[in-house]
Amino acid sequence: MTREQVSNIIEGISEEQISKLLNINSADIGKAKGDFEKMKSQLTEAQSTISELEKNKTDVEKMQEEINKYKQAEADRLEAEKQAKVEEELNKRFTAVIGEAKFVNELTKNGIFNEFKSALSDETNKGKGDSEIYTTLTKDREDIFANPNKTNINMGGAGNIDPDKVGNDTIRKIMGLPVNKD
Repeated sequence: MTREQVSNIIEGISEEQISKLLNINSADIGKAKGDFEKMKSQLTEAQSTISELEKNKTDVEKMQEEINKYKQAEADRLEAEKQAKVEEELNKRFTAVIGEAKFVNELTKNGIFNEFKSALSDETNKGKGDSEIYTTLTKDREDIFANPNKTNINMGGAGNIDPDKVGNDTIRKIMGLPVNKD
């Protein structure tokens, strides 16, 4: 994904937002490459073991069980790799649609992500865009996003004023009351 592609997809996105999105994308790609390398080495090991077993067929039934076990492991690995790619693509779509939104915690974000994945496969959402689905999921839900406003409100008072040393007129002014004309 390039900066130009991102700016074409999301109009009005700032350079800082593009950088953050590309950093997340790069981290996901790095993780996927690491997983790929791990699975690649597992595949090489499985293929090597299968080759060895096929060369040394002494106990046909036992060897066949081992071969089937490795073949099943390979099929499982391929399925897991396929699922990881699908999950990565869904994660990219979700990350793009949430933009700058900050959830109250990871648990909430993961919950909304799981609902987003389910909604994408729901027949009632066919033809709807990712943004529309996301908006539908988050609309009218409270306490899922972090509050950007500070909640520590410090209401200053009149300070350390000794009422015995300050006259009534000064106290009335502080309280916003008119001064007595007596």
